[in-house]
Amino acid sequence: PTPTPTPTPTPTPTPTPTPTETPWIGGQTSVNNGDVVSYGGACFEAKNSPGVWEAPTSVSWFWTEVSCSGVTPTPTPTPTPTPTPTPTPTPTPTPTPTPIETEYVAGTAYVAGEIVSNVGNMYQCDIAGWCSSASAYHYAPGTGSAWSSAWTLIE
Repeated sequence: PTPTPTPTPTPTPTPTPTPTETPWIGGQTSVNNGDVVSYGGACFEAKNSPGVWEAPTSVSWFWTEVSCSGVTPTPTPTPTPTPTPTPTPTPTPTPTPTPIETEYVAGTAYVAGEIVSNVGNMYQCDIAGWCSSASAYHYAPGTGSAWSSAWTLIE
């Protein structure tokens, strides 16, 4: 035997509420104090004898915002907060390497900026030609007669 299909009940439509407030239309709607009108999704009660051009607002001297009877005002959407950006981490600076001490040797080819040690101190070459001189008597850093013309004491 074939089963008999069971009929599915048809849902009853939900009635749409009918607003009991008069829709306010600029230049046309005339009201008395105490009358309630709907405007912009909200309801307002007239006070202080508003004229036909006094649009209802919640900050008006002529209107007070009230609950609507039978009409649910459209809620104002809550704004979604903007996420706070995560700061980019600051990279750790690479430490400056300590210069390797090179012992001064007269006659060695030095370049400007090169650092050498002599007599327990560090010196930086300022003038390559004089720093590279074979005359230790004149240009040996810290001891030569004209060493400060070629070198700068840095330690």
